[in-house]
Amino acid sequence: MNEREHNLMETELKRLKPAKAPQELIERMMAAVPAQPAPKPQRHEVEAKLNEWWLPWLRWLAPVSAVGLVVFVSVYQFPWAVQTDAFKADDVQLNRRLVSSFDAVAELPNGEPVRFRVREWSDETVFHDSARGLVVESSTPRMEVVPVAFETY
Repeated sequence: MNEREHNLMETELKRLKPAKAPQELIERMMAAVPAQPAPKPQRHEVEAKLNEWWLPWLRWLAPVSAVGLVVFVSVYQFPWAVQTDAFKADDVQLNRRLVSSFDAVAELPNGEPVRFRVREWSDETVFHDSARGLVVESSTPRMEVVPVAFETY
């Protein structure tokens, strides 16, 4: 629809007069509307509502205070749960161990062969804190894949 057709349709719609609604529909709608308007609140009711502005805040204050009480009791009941001293490692051991090593051959999309050297390592770290008697051990696997060119003569 172009602009001219749109304007013609608008002018035609403006000339049309809407049909009158059926009397049965009007009667049903009038029956659904209450006959008496809702009573206006008295002045003392309005003042009471203004004085109770803090009631919605009470809905949030109760759960927040309960959570605060639980946190407060937990910190004082279980002081070890909140540690302020940092872990100070005085002996650190790092170890790297070769788990496996093998060569693999693959073919590139253009058909050229390529060789890979694959090595699987295990990196291990051990931290000692002799003041507390703590030892933290961590082991992480690691894989190296290195492409190696074929020697062609």
